[in-house]
Amino acid sequence: MTDKNEQLRFPDEVIATVRSIGVASIFFPYAMRSWILDLRPSPDSGPKVLLDGIVASPQERLESFRRIRPDLPVPDALVVIPWIGHVRQLEETGVLDAIFQRCRAEGGETLVATATACYQGLIEAETAIKRQIILGVGMQPLWRRTRG
Repeated sequence: MTDKNEQLRFPDEVIATVRSIGVASIFFPYAMRSWILDLRPSPDSGPKVLLDGIVASPQERLESFRRIRPDLPVPDALVVIPWIGHVRQLEETGVLDAIFQRCRAEGGETLVATATACYQGLIEAETAIKRQIILGVGMQPLWRRTRG
């Protein structure tokens, strides 16, 4: 049996990271998406949060910033956070609130609204994938009964 404090440690680490990072990618295998938090301001635009597809490696994610933020140099450092739980667990663990607080501090209500839209997009993406799994979209049976 695991201690409740042990179960909460990972979200606490994520919250601490969100409060201190400049650039992070939180990826959600169940939603097949990454939530990019790039809180670096640029002369042409402020901090940015967005959803992107999952990439094959942290290096590929780092290189994706040439496309995501062409107005800024590729970040010197990138925190990559795998979120193995379901998207709604962000809210239950306090991580979502930490993201919204950080967005409010760095970019005001406009950035919070964008972050809220990203969160909704993650929920929708995860729901769509769950629906595909339930319906068996793209899946092949491992065994079939033969008619005889």
